[in-house]
Amino acid sequence: MSTCPYCGDDTEAPVSARWEFTLPLPWPSSQHTGGKATHHLANSGAGRWAYKKVRDDFETAIDVATVDIPFSLGRFRRVILTRLWGKRQRAFDPSNLVAGAKPVEDALVQCSMIDDDSAKYARIHHHQRRVVDGVAAIHVLIEELI
Repeated sequence: MSTCPYCGDDTEAPVSARWEFTLPLPWPSSQHTGGKATHHLANSGAGRWAYKKVRDDFETAIDVATVDIPFSLGRFRRVILTRLWGKRQRAFDPSNLVAGAKPVEDALVQCSMIDDDSAKYARIHHHQRRVVDGVAAIHVLIEELI
């Protein structure tokens, strides 16, 4: 068994299923919410509806991207979310990257791709990389671990 020094995951864990797709939406940022990483995560007032709209947009994109993929719940999953950024963009700092992923993670739960976004059901990793063609998107890799 080989464990990742950062997250403790077994990097050699057997994978029983693997799903991979790309969402044609930009990664949410605290820059879109007045510089407050959790502003759009508020569950009250106008922030509640702004967050719901962002999450609903991701749910729709996930439904379109996975229309032919059969899913079943009940197993532990490793989720790797990768922000693809291009022209006139720059890398996010780590805390902004993780905070911005919350609507994507909640949309994965709503679309029944993972049971819950807690550590009991899924290990979620966040990465980012520059793409040459300059199209902002989100790459999603989900692995069902045995």
